[in-house]
Amino acid sequence: EQAFAFGADDDDHGREQALALAKQLMERGRIVRIISSDLSRATETAHIIVRHFAVEMHRGPFVHTDYRLRECSLGRLEGRTWEEIEREFSVRKADIYTGDDGPYDFSQFGGERRDDVLARQLRLLNTVVRHTMAADDEYVLLVGHGTALNTLLSHFNLPTALQRGEVRTLAYP
Repeated sequence: EQAFAFGADDDDHGREQALALAKQLMERGRIVRIISSDLSRATETAHIIVRHFAVEMHRGPFVHTDYRLRECSLGRLEGRTWEEIEREFSVRKADIYTGDDGPYDFSQFGGERRDDVLARQLRLLNTVVRHTMAADDEYVLLVGHGTALNTLLSHFNLPTALQRGEVRTLAYP
């Protein structure tokens, strides 16, 4: 099973969210491996979780980072509000993004399509399964970002709308 966590904010509130998440995870079972997006917000969250309780790993560092857990790339739209995007690029939000569980396509702006985000995360899951032996009460913790993780959850027909500091569990395969 994999436990999914959405990376916390980069501030004191975010650190509190990560500590609360660590306490939640302690009740779910033993974490045998932590894989985090290589972006700073998720990596910091993963390190806070590791520091909060002892994680016995089979091998390697406590937190492995992997680019395949990165947030969906918006390309040239990054850092802009939807209002700015609609004004500057003459495109309506509904034409390129219908929510994390619906189709989205930012490729015309140098970003990613939903299928691209899903494919890279499925490749990661397949790698994790090949290289991690976990019992029923053991988990691999994936620390990532909202749209990307919600895309993966949607693929498996699980509830989306994953919020910061929230956990979802996925049995794979």
